[in-house]
Amino acid sequence: MKKLLCILCALLLACSLSACGNNAPPEPLEEQVPAISLDEYNTMVSDFNTRLMEESVLLANAGMYEYNYWKAYSGLSTYGDLDYQGMAENAMEWLSENAEADTGTVEAAHDELIAACIAIDDANVDGEIPEDLPDLVVALFGAYDALHTLVTEPSGEIEDFVLQLKDHTDAITELNENISSLTEAGE
Repeated sequence: MKKLLCILCALLLACSLSACGNNAPPEPLEEQVPAISLDEYNTMVSDFNTRLMEESVLLANAGMYEYNYWKAYSGLSTYGDLDYQGMAENAMEWLSENAEADTGTVEAAHDELIAACIAIDDANVDGEIPEDLPDLVVALFGAYDALHTLVTEPSGEIEDFVLQLKDHTDAITELNENISSLTEAGE
């Protein structure tokens, strides 16, 4: 009798579990992002482009400070292991003295640019966006992000550092010009 009751309970449990499986909760509806005009989109991209360029200039200057620091340090007769983090902190201190920016403002700007890039990517535009513009925005942010990482977390060899600094700043400048020409053409 106990076996029969156990089997019956197991069957009832299996039936109730299978019944629950068929009643999955409905998936939430995606929120609709309100449509913006092409002019508003171009303004959004242009503002992002301008802000990113301003921050890139600060980072490039901090990167040049680090390069000069590194070069001077490696020329010392007592040259040993370079304190990369200390060098980056010195660059941010120099930046705060010369450009009203510091680690906090550099990081806050980075976070704001991430949010702006996501907002541009998620924008629901009522109009025809130039075909290359979204990819250029992503590439611009990628070059800026690489520059940010290079300057705030330096490592490796001085030759590699300075080449990457040049490559990132050149890419940012070129992408900035391409985006500017597309957003100005759309106005």
